Amino acid sequence: MMGGAYANDAFNLSFSPGITQLNSSSEVNVELGAEYEYRVDQYLGVGVFGNYVFNTSGVTLLGVPEIFVHPWGGDWMMNASPVVELGTGAGPSIGARFGTRIALPLGPVALVPQASVDFYSSKKNLIVGLGIQF
Repeated sequence: MMGGAYANDAFNLSFSPGITQLNSSSEVNVELGAEYEYRVDQYLGVGVFGNYVFNTSGVTLLGVPEIFVHPWGGDWMMNASPVVELGTGAGPSIGARFGTRIALPLGPVALVPQASVDFYSSKKNLIVGLGIQF
């Protein structure tokens, strides 16, 4: 998903355990996410993501298309996507996700610290994780 040793990789897949604060509450939940990026060029990528939040209602967050911008063509990037939240008991919520991350190459894989915020009409979700990119 990032540059450096990964700048010329056309496809990037990462998996990330993390924590999520749903609905602007003080409750923090464990989550597991996956993300795929296709690098169009060194500055732009497109992809999809999914997160599963382990709480009492089992919330799923899905986003497509996800747009990745690599401002300097390297390891750091910003991303934006529409997001759909399912499983809250109140029906699906539709919003927008904005995030940032950087890949730290470690041989054939990379560690990817990441942070995202989902905005909905009356709430927001905060997501922080540490991905493993292949």
